Amino acid sequence: PGTWTCGDMSDGSTGHTDDSPSLLTSILRASSASGSSRGLAPKLKASLDLLLLGLRPDEEYAEAGKELDRLAASVPKSSCGRGFQKGDVIWKCKTCAIGDDTCVVCQECFQDADHTGHDVSFYISRATDGGCCDCGDESAWDRKGFCSRHGRSHSSSEALAALPPPLASTAPPLFDTILSEVVRATASGASSSRDPADPRLVAAAVDWIEKRCGSFDGLAVLAAQALCGPICLPAGTPSAPPPAPAAPASGGAQGGFGAS
Repeated sequence: PGTWTCGDMSDGSTGHTDDSPSLLTSILRASSASGSSRGLAPKLKASLDLLLLGLRPDEEYAEAGKELDRLAASVPKSSCGRGFQKGDVIWKCKTCAIGDDTCVVCQECFQDADHTGHDVSFYISRATDGGCCDCGDESAWDRKGFCSRHGRSHSSSEALAALPPPLASTAPPLFDTILSEVVRATASGASSSRDPADPRLVAAAVDWIEKRCGSFDGLAVLAAQALCGPICLPAGTPSAPPPAPAAPASGGAQGGFGAS
C-alpha cells in the first residue's frame, strides 16, 4: 500500500497523452485499490503537471512544475500571485503597499518595476509557504509600483490567446475529469459505487486546479467554462435523491394565496 508511482496505471494504460482523462481516472483510483493514499498527493499533482504539458505521467515529474512556472512567468496576467518558498527574496515597499506589512512582491516583479526614491526593504523567506506576490493586486499594491507584466485587465479571449501551447487543449479534459470525480465522490451512495476515487486525492486535484489557475488567467477561464458546462459521469454513478417536499405550514391556509 502507498507504493504507487507516477505512471502506475491499474488498468494497464500505456500513458498516451491523448487519453489523459482515463489516465487521470486511473491515478485517482489507484490508492483505493491499494488501500492507502498516504504521500500520493504530491505525485498526483506532479502527474497532472505532466499531463497539462502533454507529456507522459511517468516522466521525471520535478521538471514539469519548473517548466509550468517558467511558462507562467512569460505570459501577462492580471496579478502575479507567485507563492513564496524558503529562500526566496521578498520585497517590501512602504510607498507602494496598501494596508499592512504583509503586502509584498517577488524579486522579479520588484526588479521590473520603478521604485526610484521609494522606501523599500527586503528579507529572505524562511518558510516553505510564505505567502504570495501582490503585484497587480490593486487592493494591496499601488498601480504605480506594478511591473510590466501585471495589473492590466484583459478579456477572456485575450487570456485564452495568451495560453502557451499545449495548455489550451490539454486542460479542458483534465478539468472535466476532476470535476466529474468531485460530483461522483459527493453523489448519494458514492461510497458503495464501483471503483471510487480516493476523496483525498480528488481534493488534491482540486487544489492543483486552483494553483494552476492562479498561474495562468487563461486556465481560470477554462476552469470556469468547465464548472458552467455539463458534467459527464461514468455509467452507474448514483444520482442524488430528489429534495423532500416542503412540509405544509402549520395553523395556516394550505392552498397558497387566496385560500380560505
